[in-house]
Amino acid sequence: MEIDKLRFDYPEEPKILSLLAAYGMYASKYTLGLEFYKMLLAKDERSFDGNLGIANAYRAVGDDMKTYEYL
Repeated sequence: MEIDKLRFDYPEEPKILSLLAAYGMYASKYTLGLEFYKMLLAKDERSFDGNLGIANAYRAVGDDMKTYEYL
């Protein structure tokens, strides 16, 4: 899959981490999305996509209190 090649070629690129996290969410692999959002926020804690995405991921896995930390 092309996304795996991008992850291999650019493992630390925030745009790729964001793409992988969004893929995890759209594929209903919420814990995968959550992990990539954590990696993205470790690189850029002010990332709008990262903060909104991780809030959505925490909501999807049922951790509502954690959701509010990122909104």
